[in-house]
Amino acid sequence: MTLPPIIQSLLLLPFWGAAVEAPPGPSYQIMASAKPDTLLIRFIPEGTQPFTLLPARTLRGTPRQGVPAITCLESGARVKPGQPIRCRKLSWQVTLKPVPATGADASAQQSLYFPQGGWLVTEWGNFPRQQGAQPGQVCLPDGQCHPMPHMDEPPLILPFALPATTQSRQGARLQIHHDEMARALNIASLQKKLEAIIDYLAFQLDAPPPRQPWQLVWLARDISTHSLGGAAGAGTVVANYPVSDNQPTADAPLRLLRTSAHEAVHMLDTRARPTWVAESLAEYLAIKSLHRFRLDTTTAADELVQREDRLPHAKTGLYRASDAVKAGDLSYYPLFYVKGSAFWEALDLALQRHHRTLSALLPHLSWQEDGRFDAASSTLLAGTLGAEVWHSLISRYLSEPA
Repeated sequence: MTLPPIIQSLLLLPFWGAAVEAPPGPSYQIMASAKPDTLLIRFIPEGTQPFTLLPARTLRGTPRQGVPAITCLESGARVKPGQPIRCRKLSWQVTLKPVPATGADASAQQSLYFPQGGWLVTEWGNFPRQQGAQPGQVCLPDGQCHPMPHMDEPPLILPFALPATTQSRQGARLQIHHDEMARALNIASLQKKLEAIIDYLAFQLDAPPPRQPWQLVWLARDISTHSLGGAAGAGTVVANYPVSDNQPTADAPLRLLRTSAHEAVHMLDTRARPTWVAESLAEYLAIKSLHRFRLDTTTAADELVQREDRLPHAKTGLYRASDAVKAGDLSYYPLFYVKGSAFWEALDLALQRHHRTLSALLPHLSWQEDGRFDAASSTLLAGTLGAEVWHSLISRYLSEPA
């Protein structure tokens, strides 16, 4: 049987980084193809034959992607996840989306290619897993390999061939990847500020700072979209910055720092928390970190006042908003950022008046399955702040007044 030319060429390619001992699990090798919107994945399974592939993880709330067409390189036969496979090398394609003229939404976590060259590939829908095996590693065309995260960890997000800072500066713990428009920003200055912010956030969360350098990906997004987002992956943060007329806006540096700080909280904070708590706490700590380094003076309370008139469901308490989001109504989600961050700010200020800190209290707070503070936490907060102050915060932010 004559194999297709593309499969023949894949069989002849060397193993990248073969001299480095690979972690246990299968190996994924990403390779460029002749088409800018297509990547090739070569998969080497772990262990004995036969094995079974599981479908790739997909981003919650997005349509389930179709399973990629997977080929056994030895025979040219198609194979399917969920069925026993006897094959030493598999291959499939990943299709990238072109970055739109208005810029890519970072929170959508899509796999992208850039007209100037380079691409961003995410785990969602692209990396089927081997059943019963360790996650393994994913290697880029330049030989750099990254561990595949576990199923309960944030997704893999990998930039490649985008403009980037070097990691040669002593003590640098971030590498910034960016698109062309970001060249107008003072990236070196932003990097130093963000490293200090992340150290501060780690202290606030009683979390160890990053042991391995994080990768940050900064992507332009036109202000006409009225949408700037971010996403936290496994060791990678993606953040939008605002642009107008193909230039970063005056507030682009501040927006980048704030969004990157928000996503950094998600990476540092490994405790399980309800969604409304995770998002509101990340937003508040991002705001607080900008105050700490005198980069901004706007408070969460200021933003709630400024946006209350045009914020959907502004009078709704965070508990009911959490219920609505869990039921599928995402129109309540912005409340987590605006009203939620104002709640944590008000709680933090109230604690300071009693010579207590939010960072010291956080490890002792917990929640019921429905997202409400549990009885022990309510008792702790009422005892620390006084019952009247705590019930006032509940009435103002968490539950609508009776």
